[in-house]
Amino acid sequence: MVVLIKTIVRIRGEGNAMNIRSIERAEVAQTISHVNLHYPCASDGPAAALLLETAGLVRTQEMELPQGGTFYRFSTNARAPDRADNIVYLSPLPQATAELFAAREAGGR
Repeated sequence: MVVLIKTIVRIRGEGNAMNIRSIERAEVAQTISHVNLHYPCASDGPAAALLLETAGLVRTQEMELPQGGTFYRFSTNARAPDRADNIVYLSPLPQATAELFAAREAGGR
């Protein structure tokens, strides 16, 4: 499952802010079906979404979640963003998963 995305990002920094001037995207060579990604804290959603957009993904959906945080849907194909493949889902780390990670770290493994 290899995806070829050619992305050129021109960034102009002003203080701590980044202003993305332009993103040039190429067509996707192969399909990845879909990938689920999680960010650790509900407040990290906008930064995680910006990171994926800076990497060349196209945001196609954004929805606030009742438990906090935002669900995002991205496409890797800028020329056909509504297709059912080449999708990246981004959402907060589920609480049960966060607790499992914490228990593992507390156990010293």
